[in-house]
Amino acid sequence: MKLTFQRTLPLASLVLLSQLALVGCGPKDADTANSGNMSGGDNSVATTAPGQAAENAANSAGNAVGNAANSAGNAVGNAADKVTNAGVTAKIKNALIMSTVLGGAGKKLNVNTTDTEVMVMGTVPTAAAHAEAIKLAKANAGTRKVVDHLEVKK
Repeated sequence: MKLTFQRTLPLASLVLLSQLALVGCGPKDADTANSGNMSGGDNSVATTAPGQAAENAANSAGNAVGNAANSAGNAVGNAADKVTNAGVTAKIKNALIMSTVLGGAGKKLNVNTTDTEVMVMGTVPTAAAHAEAIKLAKANAGTRKVVDHLEVKK
């Protein structure tokens, strides 16, 4: 179930309003509420003072709002974690192009990304450039496996 901030905020507001509406349902006399068993018998009923009821309602509403915010934050975080294949390819290509170790060779490399792997293909001028290209691909591939199809020019 995917919760969004727009759905959880009204729910939290509804909980807050219902809790505040119940504040007036406590005993009318705070002294009676705090005195406990006035008859001295064992059949007393524990009651809550109106101020305590308001505090309880506010705490409950605050918890509901906090939970709603956490749910919304988690939904946003989950969406951000699901980076598209094209986005991963673009990140890796950008890193390869910007690399000073690869020089212009980064522009000539091909990157193909699927849900489970990133394939780096092409020719690099040196072993150091090869190592740099694979390092950059791994740094930007997320949880995907990097498949090395690079050749070092001889």
